[in-house]
Amino acid sequence: MLRIYLYLILAASVSALATDMIVPALPLLQKAFHSDYSSIQLTISGFLVIYACSQLLSGFIGEKLGKLRVLTASFLLFLAGSLLCFISDSLSMLLAGRALQAVGAGAGPVSV
Repeated sequence: MLRIYLYLILAASVSALATDMIVPALPLLQKAFHSDYSSIQLTISGFLVIYACSQLLSGFIGEKLGKLRVLTASFLLFLAGSLLCFISDSLSMLLAGRALQAVGAGAGPVSV
């Protein structure tokens, strides 16, 4: 029973955490990657587009393979994306990590 509650808490908080945690860091990311502000904002807009699309796909996949499997895979994808963002040394690597985070975060709420 505790495992179910843990999954529900993670599914509810991952998407909110992923969308809100990067906003205060945008000016720092701009300086770190020597990029303009519109390029850095792709981390948010790209995340939201992929997040929306992944909800459609994960709902379909969840019906076929089982929602618990999709939920577990979504947490692993979010973790992999977070690690990729952590080690990123370029803007493109950061965007790839945010894309993985978006797929993982988008699959969570649909799989509950």
